[in-house]
Formats: sequence, structure tokens, C-alpha cells
Amino acid sequence: METFISMAVGIPLGIATSLLAWWLVAVRMKPHLCWSDPSFITLARAQIDAPMQLAVRLRNDGRRDVLDVALYAELRVTHPRTDDGVTRTVIRLPLNSPWVPRIRRQHEAYLRVESERVPDSDWRRLRARAGVEDHDVGNVMKTSAQATIRFYALAYDGFSGARQIFVADYDRCCFARVESFQHAPNEDWGGSERETAGKSPA
Repeated sequence: METFISMAVGIPLGIATSLLAWWLVAVRMKPHLCWSDPSFITLARAQIDAPMQLAVRLRNDGRRDVLDVALYAELRVTHPRTDDGVTRTVIRLPLNSPWVPRIRRQHEAYLRVESERVPDSDWRRLRARAGVEDHDVGNVMKTSAQATIRFYALAYDGFSGARQIFVADYDRCCFARVESFQHAPNEDWGGSERETAGKSPA
């Protein structure tokens, strides 16, 4: 009888404890990152004589640092079906920093899309399938209604180790009013962090 009572109490209690631990780690203690609001998308250059590049920011809105942030971006253009049955062409967009070791809480990482590093073969493939002639991502986004840029960030919570992926899509509407600006030549945008306390979140 005592064994039965122990099992009747212990098994549900063990399940409840496991579910609580899973909820704390997977839900409450996961990373909290936020990609730029469309109003914060800009064109910038790393140095005075450098080409203009599309720039976005990734903000840590959580209460803890996030670690080992892997970053990826791609240009996705929808077009009429080609002879080989393809209706969307995707090319990878090189970033100035594809990996950031840490983003402190309430800090941001600034990223630039380096269009000049996209292989010519990818631009030729995009031109053949979608008729896109321009080799600049910003211009493509402003002129093509079917183009989308998708950003990925994969990060770990600094305390629990929980892993989370964050995806953001930006279409033509996000680039309609992008204004160019130039920051100081010694300002590091290589996935660097900046304190944003008191500023509006991205």
C-alpha cells in the first residue's frame, strides 16, 4: 500500500516538476532578440570612401546576455515559373559580421549587407530567372515589388543555454523611404554593441 501511495504521489509530482523545468528553460529563460523596425533600416558606409551598404540592427530585449549569435541573410525574389519549374530565386547575402559572440542585455548589434561580395554568378542567375539587372541590394529592394530580404539570428541564452531562432522579412515597403547617411570613419559597425538604454526599442 505504501508503495502504491508513493507511486501515486511521486509520478505526477515528477512529471509536474519536469514540465515546470522545461517551461522555465524553454519559455521564460529563452533569448529575446528583435530585428530592426522598418523605420530603422538605413544605408551606411563603414568608412568615408566605402560603398553605401544596407544596415540593420539586432537588439537584445531580454534580461540576460545572449551568446554565440549566428547571423544569415538572403535575398528572395518571386518570379514567373521558369522552364525548370522554379518560381523563387534565393541568393545568400554576405554580412559584415556573420557571427557575434555576445550581445549584452539592452544592447544592439549593427549589421551591414555587403552587396559587393555577392558572386557574379548569383546576380546572373537572378537576372536570367527574374529579370533583375541591378547588382545592388538596396536598389533591387526599391524597384522590385516581388523582392524580400530575410534575416536569421540563432542565439543562446547566457544563463539557461536555451536556443532560439529569430527571423525577419523586409519587403519593398520597408525600403520606400530609406535615407542615406554617413557615420564617423572610426566608428566600428562590425557586429559591435552599443548601449541603448533610454532609446526606443527596435
